[in-house]
Amino acid sequence: MKTPVCFLTAVATFVLVGAASVKDEPKDRAALGKRLFFDPILSRNRTISCATCHQEAFAFADTAALSSGVFGRKGKRNTPSAMNVRLQVNFFWDGRAATLEEQALIPIADPDEMDLPIDSAVTRLNSSQTYRAYFQRIFGESPSRSNLAKALAEFQRTLETN
Repeated sequence: MKTPVCFLTAVATFVLVGAASVKDEPKDRAALGKRLFFDPILSRNRTISCATCHQEAFAFADTAALSSGVFGRKGKRNTPSAMNVRLQVNFFWDGRAATLEEQALIPIADPDEMDLPIDSAVTRLNSSQTYRAYFQRIFGESPSRSNLAKALAEFQRTLETN
């Protein structure tokens, strides 16, 4: 009779310890997303970040008629504000993204913006010991397309006007 009790205790301990090591909470995802939003690691030549065009001083937009991406390439439209995006039902001026997670990845891969294929962005994040540790702690796994999108989207959900 002791074997089942010991076994169940061991399983419960393993589950609780394992669960405690993963902190998949919105505030943790948002903190990681903020770090990524301001880090140029997600652009082809590592010179611009999301925050280059979505400037906090201008309500997470910018003042240019057409924003500049990597290598000085001009975009097709000006940068929309990232404020209050959690209230939107579609994203970009033309509504081409249905979710904030979908939206978060498009500028990274866009040749006129950050020009980095998402697979390459994920590879870069996996090459960073710091980012690997953050993703492991928060999501319980290495950086991936899905959790990159979740982290960036969660940060953007925190951008609210008062």
